[in-house]
Amino acid sequence: MEKVGEADHAVSLPFMRLELPKFLEFALTIPSCWFAIPCTNQSILPLLCAALAEGGDSTLLIACGVVVAGWFMLWSHLLENKGVRNGTDQIIGSATAFLFAPYIGLGIVKLLSPTNLGTAAASLCITLYHVTQSVTSLPKWTALRQRPIKVLQAELATVKRFYPIASDSKYIADKLAPYESFWSGDSAVAGGAATMVCLMAQVGGVISPELVLAAAVVAQLTAFGRMYFHCHFFGDVLCGCACGMLVAFALFSACDWRQFGVLQPCVAHLTFVVLYTVVRKALVKSHLKEIEKLEGQQQQQHSVSAANRSGSGSSGSGSGSVSGGGGALPKGKRWFHPTSEWQAVEEDHVCPRGLQFKMDVHAGVSMARLMQPKSTSAGGGGWWSGGGWMDSIAKMFKTETAADRIAAKRARIRAEKATAKAK
Repeated sequence: MEKVGEADHAVSLPFMRLELPKFLEFALTIPSCWFAIPCTNQSILPLLCAALAEGGDSTLLIACGVVVAGWFMLWSHLLENKGVRNGTDQIIGSATAFLFAPYIGLGIVKLLSPTNLGTAAASLCITLYHVTQSVTSLPKWTALRQRPIKVLQAELATVKRFYPIASDSKYIADKLAPYESFWSGDSAVAGGAATMVCLMAQVGGVISPELVLAAAVVAQLTAFGRMYFHCHFFGDVLCGCACGMLVAFALFSACDWRQFGVLQPCVAHLTFVVLYTVVRKALVKSHLKEIEKLEGQQQQQHSVSAANRSGSGSSGSGSGSVSGGGGALPKGKRWFHPTSEWQAVEEDHVCPRGLQFKMDVHAGVSMARLMQPKSTSAGGGGWWSGGGWMDSIAKMFKTETAADRIAAKRARIRAEKATAKAK
């Protein structure tokens, strides 16, 4: 299994080291993240499948387009303001995910669908989402495979991401989240959604090669995005897509889905909530010792590699703005290695001078990063007002200048010199 894991790492690294322009990276966040967020998945997909099952009903398609536009504006605001899974957005997202989101799309379909077939199709989509998430969760919580952002820190340290999805507070504050790599739940839901869209189009008599190709491309972009953002390996997304497709085929073939109503998605929804809130919490407690052992081994490997680098002759003066103290650290302490992105400061970390700090009060985590140049743009206004979501969308297309790249490179060099000097 160790050789299989190494081969998986080797196949995945070229995808993870790619660096796309900002507007393309933003576009990639949509298939990479929307499928696993109930607020988007359970409002858009039921509308689309209901429209296809009804033979391409124009009213449902228009409603689907309006919902997509609304989520797009909100998503652009969250990304540009670093609000994905952080702070208030995390609380609102969790509440809507568990309480309201699964019934947004179903309610709209029930109002607009000309027949009960559209309602049954929407109900099947919502049921599929929760069944797929439940099926993929158990391997994630028992395999304890580390995510790329956790196990390949050295290889990915210099790879730039405009939207570091895998380094947000969810992966920092949650003990189990960094060990939920196998297999990819997002890829599973995307594979199931693509399969369901094609099946519903066949039911409605509007199936076409172009639709099948589009569904397949979206599922593949989701799998690619999960690797690009350092959340999963190639084997994780491959198994996830296969699982999602199998679950979709099984539900469509084995169940009398045309009789589905509100009951079936409610039962699937409740099952997933129980798994996520009760079973997962129990597994976290049972896995704590194993997680601490894995983290200890990883810390020891980092210490050995740092000692090797220090012994190879890195004796520069390190005249940068970040500096650390000399001499050996007390037993049980380790240096904090800052980058331009926020990282959690753990209890055994010793931070060099010249960093920027903040406190995530919701996650209870102290975070630090390299000092950033002050922004010259005028703030003010929420996403709904002037200078809000329109500016957020405009930021996506802002290209990085040569001066920006040089400044970022100099900052990384200063941080590396300061860390080497501190060690």
